Amino acid sequence: MYISELLSNPIVPFEIEDMVLQKLFSFFLHLAPTIDSKTAANIPEDRLIRNWAEYVSYVNKESFVFLAPNCVIENHLEKHGFALSSQINRKSKGFICKRKDKNEPDYVCLLRHLRNSIAHSNVYLSNAGNRKYLLFEDFNQTKNQSARILLSQSDLKRLKDTIMIDDAITNRDYQKNAIRSMCKAFSDMRRRSLLVMATGTGKTRVSISCVDVLMKAGWIKNVLFLADRTSLVRQAHKNFNKLLPNVTTSLYTGGSFNRDANARIIFSTYQTMINLVNDDTREFGVGRFDLIIIDEAHRSIFKKYGALFNYFDSLMIGLTATPRCEENKSTYDTFQLEDGKPDFAYELEEAIQDKYLVGFTILDKTTDKMRRGIRYDDLTEEEKQAFEDGFADADEEDIDFTGAEIEGKHVGRNVINLGTIDAMLGDLMKNGLKVDGGDTLGKTIIFASSHIEAVKIVERFQKI
Repeated sequence: MYISELLSNPIVPFEIEDMVLQKLFSFFLHLAPTIDSKTAANIPEDRLIRNWAEYVSYVNKESFVFLAPNCVIENHLEKHGFALSSQINRKSKGFICKRKDKNEPDYVCLLRHLRNSIAHSNVYLSNAGNRKYLLFEDFNQTKNQSARILLSQSDLKRLKDTIMIDDAITNRDYQKNAIRSMCKAFSDMRRRSLLVMATGTGKTRVSISCVDVLMKAGWIKNVLFLADRTSLVRQAHKNFNKLLPNVTTSLYTGGSFNRDANARIIFSTYQTMINLVNDDTREFGVGRFDLIIIDEAHRSIFKKYGALFNYFDSLMIGLTATPRCEENKSTYDTFQLEDGKPDFAYELEEAIQDKYLVGFTILDKTTDKMRRGIRYDDLTEEEKQAFEDGFADADEEDIDFTGAEIEGKHVGRNVINLGTIDAMLGDLMKNGLKVDGGDTLGKTIIFASSHIEAVKIVERFQKI
């Protein structure tokens, strides 16, 4: 295919049936930054320069040509591969544009010509296999050509996505790839997107950036953020307020006050929200939200809380480090994906390899009783008395516990062994991570088998 063939297929941008292209045209005509419009996205200059550099690094720089204002563009078309006889292939992408003046920044120049081409319907489309090629032509007031831009649909979309991602929110490559994967899912006319990211790699920041990109692109206005714990909801609310300070938010949890039902982003637990939509007053209608974000999308999204996703008519983003893949409890089914195939995945091993996370080692401190269980016959006289006191009813006498055994898997959950707890705490105080020159035990998490055991651990720790 040649450029001359592409020029034989003009389109009217907003009469094309492809909704994805319509939204891209709308973005570059009305919402793209630096365009003279009250609705144009307000993006800081330094951020645009960084993002533009990232986009240029993705393509062949030689195919990006900016000419001085006094140049005649026709004299340069053939040299740079933009003549009518130039052939188009899978690697073809680029543009040749004249600057408005010598100080016009690169990205401003390109966006201005894209805007003008769309506004005057100087857009041409051709399908080559499964790729759509778009040609944009711009002319000055004297009808002389000032730009010729050749991009595939995916190139045009990448330009939009790259410009819109805020480095102040998400500046790591894998985070940006996650956001682009979400954008691709929605551009492909899917309604749900699943992002799998290891704990500690910035899932909340990615969700904030997703909202920022979709809002600035005009895809969404109102968002619902759901989590299964009040602490997670409050933490997310705090981070969204910090990184998106100009967007109104409201916290909906059991004990929250000053709720704002008209806020752009509402944060809630599943429990609170399902009560609100099941109530006779139904505080939120089915179309209230354009996007739902589900934090930790491997828990609490099944059974009764799953009704929320059928009630609201909205786009949906799920974030989790550990998606479930079980019958009747599949994260992938919820997001209408094949098992094991999320839209994006950044696993723990990859994060460690990229040095964003630190690897871990396991020290086996399992005691003999936890491994083998408890045998009554092997206990000391004091331990036997404690065993008998714990298992004998007050009105029973002379029970023979000879030969009684408790399997190791039940120690801690069904049987609390204070000796095991003391041994664990003693080892922790001796070999645990120390701070303040080795005088203080550093931050430590202890996981117990049950709430009762956790209480006992606290009691024994306070006696040290």
